[in-house]
Amino acid sequence: MTGLITVPMPSSGCVDIWAKDLDAGSYDNCTPKSRLKFYFDGDTSRKSRRVCCEDFRRAGANDELIIDVQVWGEDEEGNKDYCSTVIIVQDNLNICPNSG
Repeated sequence: MTGLITVPMPSSGCVDIWAKDLDAGSYDNCTPKSRLKFYFDGDTSRKSRRVCCEDFRRAGANDELIIDVQVWGEDEEGNKDYCSTVIIVQDNLNICPNSG
């Protein structure tokens, strides 16, 4: 579950990023892959993360926002582990106002 994802900012000004989309081949010897759970930063309720123009503004970012995350994987027995990775959201079409 390591890697990098680059997401272009859609015209709506927000994009949802799902933890399961960052999985790069997790498996378990008993739990089928389709039943593994994925979430961000150790919070089982945080299966996705929404990034909006406001996040660019808060970070002082203009065309690219880099977010450090932990992606957690969990099997049906509650065994879990995580990896640290990066999400990069690009605003190539200048949907979000520049911070200066």
